Amino acid sequence: MPILVFLFLKFFGKNEFSVEPLFQSEIHAPVECNGVDYQVPYIIHDSVLTKVQGTELVKLIVFRNLVDADQHEQSIQMTRIVKEFSKDPLRIVSVVTGNDSTDVGVEAMQVLKVSGQESKSIRSCVFLMPPANDAVVIDLKGRIMGQYTLTDREDTDRLIVELKIMLKKY
Repeated sequence: MPILVFLFLKFFGKNEFSVEPLFQSEIHAPVECNGVDYQVPYIIHDSVLTKVQGTELVKLIVFRNLVDADQHEQSIQMTRIVKEFSKDPLRIVSVVTGNDSTDVGVEAMQVLKVSGQESKSIRSCVFLMPPANDAVVIDLKGRIMGQYTLTDREDTDRLIVELKIMLKKY
């Protein structure tokens, strides 16, 4: 009997994973975004997407941490991501505040300089990110596919697995 089940699944089963977009049925906006009207399913507005250039399938937007210890760990995890997806249609955008004069490294395909207040606003009101997260993945349609903390190795591992699924690399 187990052999029959195995053979049935082998020939008729489909082993495919998917990453579902966030905020497709409800949105819990942060308190500081009270004046913003959100539509469900949530799609990032074109005015923001035009700042993130490129036609890549998936975009990883990383908000730079200004704390030195976090910046070092974030840089290590970004190096892992760049090595893993160097030949894939992934655009990496590094968002830095105007007063951040440190080198963003080779991992960023695009650097987007914003003010500190604009960075906070984009993080919380556009990408709906909790303060602990520093990275977000959006797809070609402008949907948020995931939010991550790059200073946490396990969360970076989850990001890598989900990017592989989104890019169908499994």
